[in-house]
Amino acid sequence: MAVEMLILGAGIGCAIQLLVLVMQNSAEPRFLGVASAAAMFFRSMGGALGTALFSTILARSMVDQLQQTPALPAPADMIAQLALADGTVLPQPIQQVVSHAFADAIHTVYLWTLPLGAVFLILAVILPAVPLWTVEFLRKVKQEHAAHSATEK
Repeated sequence: MAVEMLILGAGIGCAIQLLVLVMQNSAEPRFLGVASAAAMFFRSMGGALGTALFSTILARSMVDQLQQTPALPAPADMIAQLALADGTVLPQPIQQVVSHAFADAIHTVYLWTLPLGAVFLILAVILPAVPLWTVEFLRKVKQEHAAHSATEK
């Protein structure tokens, strides 16, 4: 599991840096701070909404899995709440049932992420190619800014 998490983290880390570079090169230099702040804001909001959405899917799927298990000593939603809070308080046979339900629920969450991943892949592919800033481009922007400042005086 650790190797998979390492690969996932490395992939996400590389993708985020690429998206930041694309965003910064797409913005005008004078709006770079605004563009960076907006990107961070929307990334934070997306993370919060995504966590809420997929946590709800996980919990609901886990309850559904537990409801299909016969002879539970308590209602499935109560067992799911206990398991998500601290699974070690449950008796060993119930822990095994909960672990299986959790694994199935995680599988359901991943199945829900596939369409979103496909949409984001398509959006990434259709992004227009924007050339990286060069020293000459930055000099030109600086000269334009100086000329604009001189005309305002």
